[in-house]
Amino acid sequence: MWAVTHGVSVKDYAQARGAALIAAGSAAAHGVLTSIALMDPHFRPQRRPLPPQTLVELLKHPFCVGEAQRAVLDALGFTYGRTFGDRWEFAEFAQQHQPGLDLFTPPEQLRQP
Repeated sequence: MWAVTHGVSVKDYAQARGAALIAAGSAAAHGVLTSIALMDPHFRPQRRPLPPQTLVELLKHPFCVGEAQRAVLDALGFTYGRTFGDRWEFAEFAQQHQPGLDLFTPPEQLRQP
């Protein structure tokens, strides 16, 4: 979920995660400098979070809890340059600083026709 909300492909995320595990093992066995060289090529993807309204729609969903909610809040935090402890802290921020975001209608897929 983190990779999707932050605009990093799942393949790149998995590759970077694998590189981090290899680098950690290398650091333990061969020293830190070797591990830095192993990690470098895998940390080039730039984060491109989903648009804020799309993230808000995800956050509104009743099944957006736990790790999924944290990933969405982290992506919103990256977008706005701050951290949000929970969805209510984000809602308070959005009402004051981003009044154009639709916080009050049900999530798109749950709206009645």
